Amino acid sequence: MTHVAGCPPDKFEETGQLWGNPLYNWRYHKKHSYDWWIKRLEHAGKCFDAVRIDHFRGFSGYYSIPAKNKTAKYGRWRRGPGRRLISKFKSGVPDILIIAEDLGFLTAKVRRLLKYSGFPGMKVLQFAFGGSVNNEYLPHKYPENSVAYTGTHDNPTTREWVETAPPREVEFAKKYLKIDDAADLTNGLIKAAMESKSSLCIIPIQDWLGLGAEARVNTPGTSQGNWRFRLRKEMLSEELIEKILKMTEGSGRA
Repeated sequence: MTHVAGCPPDKFEETGQLWGNPLYNWRYHKKHSYDWWIKRLEHAGKCFDAVRIDHFRGFSGYYSIPAKNKTAKYGRWRRGPGRRLISKFKSGVPDILIIAEDLGFLTAKVRRLLKYSGFPGMKVLQFAFGGSVNNEYLPHKYPENSVAYTGTHDNPTTREWVETAPPREVEFAKKYLKIDDAADLTNGLIKAAMESKSSLCIIPIQDWLGLGAEARVNTPGTSQGNWRFRLRKEMLSEELIEKILKMTEGSGRA
């Protein structure tokens, strides 16, 4: 490999993130009419109800790091395939529901590409309470063409978030949701996501179960102890099933 993928330095990682996986050869993909992408999506469409494209912003511009580098500090942004690839998706796999992972820092160019695609973006409630009342992750701001989450596989479970988030954020969440006891916030956040205008809503099973740090799926930037959570059949009680059904019906999502 000559260049690999990663993220540039930011306030969280002063040397950036060096993922080390190979970059796509976009010139080659374009030459072959992006057939590899269509075949991959066609196969995924046979297995899943929806396909989430991680790091959607890479279609606009992606970060390229020389393979010999030990950190991501000295990479450069390169132009992605943009609308050419999105147009191929629209004509090649028009019936597959594609969700765009559009989290993190987004430029105006990335936002324009997302709008052009028509794909729903992601709205994560755990990100809603760290800023002002204009925070785009507050559920009353969600557009219909979006997917609401309490958290994703990269987030703590909601109970863990309640227990470890900055107190100011937890207090903001309690005030916003009109909840007095922080112990009730997990159910409150689920309800807020379910009742948002988002056309889709995804609630991690860990949140339905009210589980804490022991059930976290993944911690970004770490390579040990991830992806170990397993759902056992006995965890799916009749009480839990009734709870999910009641909230799904109550929010008009049944």
